[in-house]
Amino acid sequence: MTKTNTSSTAKTVGSSKWNHSQAMWGNLVPMQFRTTFLRGRCLRLMAAMGGLWLLAIIPAGQFFGLAGVEAAGVSAVSCLLGGCLTFWVAARLVRPQLLAFAALLGTAIRGLFALIGALVMQFALELSPENYLIWLGTFYLVSLALETVLMVGPAAQTDAR
Repeated sequence: MTKTNTSSTAKTVGSSKWNHSQAMWGNLVPMQFRTTFLRGRCLRLMAAMGGLWLLAIIPAGQFFGLAGVEAAGVSAVSCLLGGCLTFWVAARLVRPQLLAFAALLGTAIRGLFALIGALVMQFALELSPENYLIWLGTFYLVSLALETVLMVGPAAQTDAR
């Protein structure tokens, strides 16, 4: 495996430098965590959660009234905060060996924020569980999928942005 430092995209891995343009099946692992672009990932997640909330307020309002719109809003905010905190934690990890822990910790963070959102809707807003579980589940699954796509991807696309 040849290691070069001829481009501005060279990164330090362990004690050696390597180039993302060499990331091929034979040389390097084809999937890796994206630990840069924290602000951009959070903005994309915010746009997605905002768009999903705009789509959800019509059925939420028709089925549950204002309480449904509140449940959709709290669900969107709790999933957005959990996702941005997960991105922040993953961006702070510099050793490649710790990136697997970022995924595990991200699962715990998302679950904690979903639990906090459910507790707020149950006890502070006194919403019915059949109302907020629909919206919390929807926002949780969509944010989980989007966070996974934004955090893990082909190595060749990491520096292309």
